[in-house]
Amino acid sequence: MKASYLVQYILGGLIAWFLIGWGLDALFHVNFLRYVGLLVGLAGGVYMAFLRQRMDEKNAGQPPADSEDRP
Repeated sequence: MKASYLVQYILGGLIAWFLIGWGLDALFHVNFLRYVGLLVGLAGGVYMAFLRQRMDEKNAGQPPADSEDRP
Protein backbone atom coordinates (compact mmCIF):
# COMPACT_ATOMS: atom_id res chain seq x y z
CA MET A 1 0.00 0.00 0.00
CA LYS A 2 1.28 3.40 -0.87
CA ALA A 3 1.70 5.85 1.98
CA SER A 4 -0.23 8.43 -0.03
CA TYR A 5 -3.42 6.37 0.31
CA LEU A 6 -3.03 6.36 4.06
CA VAL A 7 -2.60 10.13 4.16
CA GLN A 8 -5.51 10.69 1.78
CA TYR A 9 -7.93 8.54 3.75
CA ILE A 10 -6.99 10.05 7.10
CA LEU A 11 -6.97 13.67 5.92
CA GLY A 12 -10.16 13.16 3.97
CA GLY A 13 -11.92 11.72 6.99
CA LEU A 14 -10.61 14.46 9.27
CA ILE A 15 -11.65 17.29 6.96
CA ALA A 16 -15.05 15.87 6.06
CA TRP A 17 -16.08 15.04 9.62
CA PHE A 18 -14.66 18.28 11.01
CA LEU A 19 -16.84 20.21 8.56
CA ILE A 20 -19.86 18.11 9.49
CA GLY A 21 -19.17 18.76 13.19
CA TRP A 22 -18.64 22.46 12.51
CA GLY A 23 -21.99 22.65 10.73
CA LEU A 24 -23.73 20.83 13.57
CA ASP A 25 -22.05 23.20 16.06
CA ALA A 26 -23.52 26.15 14.21
CA LEU A 27 -26.92 24.49 13.93
CA PHE A 28 -27.23 23.50 17.59
CA HIS A 29 -25.20 26.42 19.07
CA VAL A 30 -22.68 24.21 20.88
CA ASN A 31 -18.88 24.14 20.72
CA PHE A 32 -17.84 20.50 21.03
CA LEU A 33 -19.20 18.69 17.98
CA ARG A 34 -16.33 19.76 15.73
CA TYR A 35 -13.96 17.89 18.04
CA VAL A 36 -16.22 14.86 18.02
CA GLY A 37 -16.14 15.13 14.22
CA LEU A 38 -12.35 15.14 14.26
CA LEU A 39 -12.27 11.97 16.34
CA VAL A 40 -14.86 10.25 14.15
CA GLY A 41 -12.96 11.34 11.03
CA LEU A 42 -9.67 10.05 12.38
CA ALA A 43 -11.19 6.70 13.34
CA GLY A 44 -12.98 6.41 10.00
CA GLY A 45 -9.88 7.34 8.02
CA VAL A 46 -7.73 4.79 9.82
CA TYR A 47 -10.42 2.14 9.35
CA MET A 48 -10.73 2.87 5.63
CA ALA A 49 -6.94 2.76 5.23
CA PHE A 50 -6.92 -0.61 7.03
CA LEU A 51 -9.62 -1.95 4.70
CA ARG A 52 -7.70 -0.71 1.66
CA GLN A 53 -4.53 -2.40 2.92
CA ARG A 54 -6.40 -5.66 3.43
CA MET A 55 -7.96 -5.44 -0.03
CA ASP A 56 -4.57 -4.77 -1.64
CA GLU A 57 -3.00 -7.73 0.15
CA LYS A 58 -5.88 -10.01 -0.86
CA ASN A 59 -5.60 -9.01 -4.53
CA ALA A 60 -1.78 -8.96 -4.65
CA GLY A 61 -1.44 -12.25 -6.51
CA GLN A 62 -4.22 -11.66 -9.02
CA PRO A 63 -3.86 -9.84 -12.35
CA PRO A 64 -5.82 -6.60 -12.76
CA ALA A 65 -9.37 -7.05 -14.05
CA ASP A 66 -8.81 -4.86 -17.11
CA SER A 67 -5.73 -6.74 -18.36
CA GLU A 68 -7.77 -9.26 -20.38
CA ASP A 69 -7.44 -9.26 -24.15
CA ARG A 70 -10.49 -7.69 -25.73
CA PRO A 71 -11.66 -8.29 -29.30
